[in-house]
Amino acid sequence: MRLRKPTRLLASTALTLAACVIASCSAGAASNSSSSVAGSGTTGSPSQTASPVRFHSPEYGYTVTLPGGWTANQAYSKWDGKTELSKDSFDVDVFIGPSSAISFATAAGWTHGLASYARYLIASTARYHSDTCPRRPNRHVGIAIGGGPGVLLEYNCGILINTAATVRHGVGYVFVFRDDSVQAASDRTDHAVFAQILRSVEFPH
Repeated sequence: MRLRKPTRLLASTALTLAACVIASCSAGAASNSSSSVAGSGTTGSPSQTASPVRFHSPEYGYTVTLPGGWTANQAYSKWDGKTELSKDSFDVDVFIGPSSAISFATAAGWTHGLASYARYLIASTARYHSDTCPRRPNRHVGIAIGGGPGVLLEYNCGILINTAATVRHGVGYVFVFRDDSVQAASDRTDHAVFAQILRSVEFPH
């Protein structure tokens, strides 16, 4: 700093410099203190993985465990086993993922076997969704649902639509997985998530 009046005493200059040094040190201490708090907040509170969500369906009696980050909304009415299924129906339990994936589930009485139930669901998809989905699934495979046999019907409807079904004690259960960001019948990540959900299902006795 240049003094405009050179007649200032040396002592006055020394006091001015001392004041500047004190102010500078105080600012540095404040900065260091602030950095310490921010650092302790970051390292002391690590992010944790969201816990799995356990959902029991009041309408259909099954229980399912959803991955962390998913949410569940229960159905408001029972499915009659005949009307069109969609994520917006009042008669489906809806499971919403943290990204573009969504799933829903429903059930209705079914007195025949699993193979005939799969054929029925394929025919229903062709009836209600032939404008966007193929008349038959791109892939039809066996899958485990709640520790028992089930079928998985994989569709490319411009988006990924996977339908899993099983029959237990005279009831046909349907679980649908939809991912609007995938233009294919199968996706490795979606398949792993859906399979995890299906394995966790517990049915009423």
